Amino acid sequence: MHSDIAAMPESVAHVERSELLSESDLAPVIVVGAGPSGLRCVEELLRHQLKRPVWLFGEERWEPYNRVRLSSLLAGDIRLSDIDLRLSARSMSRVVHVSQCRVVAIDPALRQITDQYGRRHSYHKLVLALGSSAYIPSVPGVQLKGVYSLRSLSDTEALLARRARVRKLLVIGGGLLGLEAAKAMARDGTEVEVIQQASHVMNRQLDQRGGERVSDYLRLLGIRVRLGSGLAEIRGDTEVSSILLRNGTEIPCDSVLLAAGIVPNVELARSAWIKVGRGIRVDDAMLTSDPDIYAVGECAEHNGHVYGLVAPGLEQAAVAAAHICDEGALYRGSMMASQLKVAGLAVTSIGSWEQLEGQTRVNELVFSDQQHYRKIIMRDGRLLAVIAVGEWQEKNRLLEAVTTQRYLWPWQRLAFRRTGLLWKQEESRQVSEWPADALVCQCMAVPRGTLSSTIDGGATTIEALAACTGASTVCGSCKPLLAELIGAPRKADPIKAGPSHTAWGIAALILTTLLTVAPAIGVKDSVQNLWPPDFLWRDSLYKQISGFTLLGLVLVGLALSLRKRVRFFSVGKGARGAFDYWRLAHVILGVLALFALLIHTGIALGHNLNRWLMMDFLAAAALGALTTYVIAWQHRMGRQLGERVRAWMYWLHIVVLWPLPVLLGLHILSVYYF
Repeated sequence: MHSDIAAMPESVAHVERSELLSESDLAPVIVVGAGPSGLRCVEELLRHQLKRPVWLFGEERWEPYNRVRLSSLLAGDIRLSDIDLRLSARSMSRVVHVSQCRVVAIDPALRQITDQYGRRHSYHKLVLALGSSAYIPSVPGVQLKGVYSLRSLSDTEALLARRARVRKLLVIGGGLLGLEAAKAMARDGTEVEVIQQASHVMNRQLDQRGGERVSDYLRLLGIRVRLGSGLAEIRGDTEVSSILLRNGTEIPCDSVLLAAGIVPNVELARSAWIKVGRGIRVDDAMLTSDPDIYAVGECAEHNGHVYGLVAPGLEQAAVAAAHICDEGALYRGSMMASQLKVAGLAVTSIGSWEQLEGQTRVNELVFSDQQHYRKIIMRDGRLLAVIAVGEWQEKNRLLEAVTTQRYLWPWQRLAFRRTGLLWKQEESRQVSEWPADALVCQCMAVPRGTLSSTIDGGATTIEALAACTGASTVCGSCKPLLAELIGAPRKADPIKAGPSHTAWGIAALILTTLLTVAPAIGVKDSVQNLWPPDFLWRDSLYKQISGFTLLGLVLVGLALSLRKRVRFFSVGKGARGAFDYWRLAHVILGVLALFALLIHTGIALGHNLNRWLMMDFLAAAALGALTTYVIAWQHRMGRQLGERVRAWMYWLHIVVLWPLPVLLGLHILSVYYF
């Protein structure tokens, strides 16, 4: 029964638990596997306030650690403490953690598991987060001394012990893990060569040109790359002396590192008659063929996909935990996205680019220079996939753009061809304006909305954000984004005198509408129908007074608009609020100009040139009034939407205003010339 674990001696299994949980009569939810997916499942169960105990089984002698950074540990770039993934002390007080104890059997009928010591433990629900193992090819000699893999901390420990004696290391596999391991071992005079069966390295993340860029970079580091032939045999008596390739080439060496892929761990599920394919088959709730057993992470197969990446496993773990807690979460699959450093070189691969090649209506754009190779793949103008080698400051925004299949405008495509960038530099850096579901931390699948909510809740440092959400705890590449998000204002600040801006803007719209649609009141057809104000339009003196008043108001208004844009007109640095009042003065002058226009024309639109002048002035006034309203309420619209609408309204106002001086000059010339 599940209380049997209490009888285990310390030498048999290490148990961490709280007295409250150990005394519970409820069968626990058991999570098998203490990797990132298993830990995320435990955290999510606790977050959902699960009323049952939670047990976590891990078979390694190490505390839970970050497998992604093993190559960095091998290279000496980080310390052992830097890969620690243990649960927080608060979480551990609510969890029974059974370490150094392998689960060897599942009895679905009795809802029990059996550990390596023969103890049986009952469960309410079971989550299999079994991970994967290194793929070991079936070739002669794989059991010789000097043959290694790099999948666990124990593997890393063995390689570190071997490194001092290695003279020639052959890395079998040109994927991410193989290249990272090659760089880590290429030190202290060690000769390293990568053997890749495919036509280029990283063939699952990059196309041919991208793979060639990576190979060129590796050669600069002194790492040789041999392509187009796979491993046939490892030769030696008791230790490795050489390998034989399938093309007949024999390469002498004293060590071999197998990094040719991974194999999902499915044997535990298979022995319990749970359905498996390449991985343990699951539905959208992450349920296996047994209604009480879930599978998440690298061991799970969803709709034919075994992802083999950290981020999808974290998403799956969250869905499984929510479903266990009777919440309606469903998993719809994950975007294939890798944004990583390969031997120090930035590599980005987002979307299933290889499935799009050759399809109809799919086109590609490429930017390439000495430092960068970038390719975007679109269908009907919508971004579907991205490949890049080299740093790309837009890479985080690209994930959101591919996920939402954002439309790329012609000018964005032109900019990409010329500069390799899709957005203006300031746009790509505004993390606080990303959509709430856009991922900031790819490794832990933490979206911008979760981070913003956590910051609003009081987490105002990177360390606090990491503790609350897990962001930056895997590869750490998102730390600059977290720092920017912490420093960004949560909302746009309202402008000074906002209600006054709104009121004068409405007044401008009313006058514009009146001048556009109301019937003319000036200059009657017959002298018998004259009315007192008619002298304003019949007397040339009054006509000139109203006309030049209108002209003066327009010129002063234009001068005010230059205050921020031409240094000569700027009155000191001032505060932003001071400019808000200058803008209000500009709006008031616009309203006065509209009133002067009403007196000057009597709401008559005129004909020919006069009509064009009137319509252009009224259009500029209407757009200016609407822009004023947008500025006044931008803080309610959200910074991103508000800035976009404001920018469009502002430029429309400017475009419509450009013809006004020419039309006004022609109008004055026609009046005085004729």
